[in-house]
Amino acid sequence: MSQFLRLAELFARFGVIMGAPRDLDDALAVVTSCCVEAIAGAEAAGVTIRRNGAFETVAATSPLSPRVDKIQYELGNGPCVDAILA
Repeated sequence: MSQFLRLAELFARFGVIMGAPRDLDDALAVVTSCCVEAIAGAEAAGVTIRRNGAFETVAATSPLSPRVDKIQYELGNGPCVDAILA
């Protein structure tokens, strides 16, 4: 199956799952799990926000993601931090 077809199927799955009323935590869990499925080699995914000047991981597929995020927060750079500050 081509990468584009797989991605289209993931988006379709995401749409079906998100069609039912959900809270934010459920929505973020679906988004992060779809990311791990969609990105070849991904072992974990997370969502970082910046609240009151501090970074925070608000969703993660495994304990790995918040540990990696914490390193980025302490260093003040990395993909999560850079995306928020851009």
